[in-house]
Amino acid sequence: MQYSAVGAGWVAKKKPGSAIRSIKYPLFIALIAVGSLPIRQEKPLMLTVNKQAAWDAWLAHTEVSFTTSSVRFNKDTPPQIEHRTEWKAVAWKGEKIHTQLLIWGRENIKSIKVTTTALKEAHGHVIGSGSITAGFVQYVITDEFKGGCGYRTSRNFDSSLVADIINTKLPAIQLAANTVQPVWLSIQVPQSTAPGIYSGDVFVEAGKKYTLHISLSVADKSLPPTDQWTYQLDLWQHPAAIARIHHVPLWSAAHFTWMKQYYTMLAGAGQKNITASIVDEPWGHQTHDDYPGLVRWIRNKNGNWRYDYTLFDKYVSFVMSCGIKGRINCYSMVPWKIAFSYYDEASGRDTVFTQAIGTPAYNAFWSVMLKDFTKHLKARKWFSITAIAMDERPMAAMQSVIALLKIDRQGLEDRTGRQFSSRYRAGRGRLLHRLARTVS
Repeated sequence: MQYSAVGAGWVAKKKPGSAIRSIKYPLFIALIAVGSLPIRQEKPLMLTVNKQAAWDAWLAHTEVSFTTSSVRFNKDTPPQIEHRTEWKAVAWKGEKIHTQLLIWGRENIKSIKVTTTALKEAHGHVIGSGSITAGFVQYVITDEFKGGCGYRTSRNFDSSLVADIINTKLPAIQLAANTVQPVWLSIQVPQSTAPGIYSGDVFVEAGKKYTLHISLSVADKSLPPTDQWTYQLDLWQHPAAIARIHHVPLWSAAHFTWMKQYYTMLAGAGQKNITASIVDEPWGHQTHDDYPGLVRWIRNKNGNWRYDYTLFDKYVSFVMSCGIKGRINCYSMVPWKIAFSYYDEASGRDTVFTQAIGTPAYNAFWSVMLKDFTKHLKARKWFSITAIAMDERPMAAMQSVIALLKIDRQGLEDRTGRQFSSRYRAGRGRLLHRLARTVS
């Protein structure tokens, strides 16, 4: 299955025109644009002499063609593809399949529209047009990958437009002269579909009407619903990015309404894991937006600790209601920057704990929380599906944390140590049920 990543968190930094590789980037990656995204108009392209020459050599009329779903096409370069007016595909019952079609040329076209017919089989069986979606692919500004991800000075990295957003809610789009407009086409084959060959048409209105054909062979095989898949899809969610792009307050009712559309779609793609931050900024603010924690840490005036799980419970329950309920991955005891925020009642202000991993102070800081967190998770009946998650952290740091989970023989082993770490000894496959280490 191929899906596009919405650049609400980090974007996939692949050069336009190159093959799409598997992506494991933070942080919320939405599959298809939902609702009415407030997308800003792209700036005019600055065509180089060579690119302009390529367009000048092109015929003046508009071209429409099917192409592969595995390539991100440059917006400002004529595509070098074999012209095809028919999409021949094979699918199982219950499968969702995808392709792209391209529209390009030297003319300005004020409005492009794409519609589809139902797919019909010789014996009268039908896949309704409601099972077919067409989304205009839109471009975002990114910089070159160049040496990998991480902290960087923007002036040292060239920028470009990259195909990223699949906007299924946009009824029409404008095509500027000397540009390419990809359209993402998807067919969700119903489970009840009878095997056979199904045919239908795609109509593209781009100055004039173009007709393309679909021939779909449905095999007598069934793909189970995504909630029954054992495959562990784990695309990290980034709630704050959704709030920003839709201009709603973080954790407001409107924010949850927008998140529901994204998360339901994510569950439909097979997502099993909830990304839950139990500390502020587990990735050291490598993301454009803040990544706030879901648990409020409070140090009482007498030096004892208490923890407010109100937002954690609300968020996890919400994500589960969207169909994502396989595992709760909690980030992280080993963040990218050791700076754990808490509210200190004695001083009346927010404070930051910065003691290094493995020190007595660090162990004491986390031991109290883990015992309390374990008790809370068991009360919510979430303990068996919760993992302390780590992302690309040094082995020594992770081993120190694992050792901490085994230290307290007066109860922590039974409540936390054994649950969170005993499977570490049993091997990597079983480890993933209790302790998640994400490796890119």
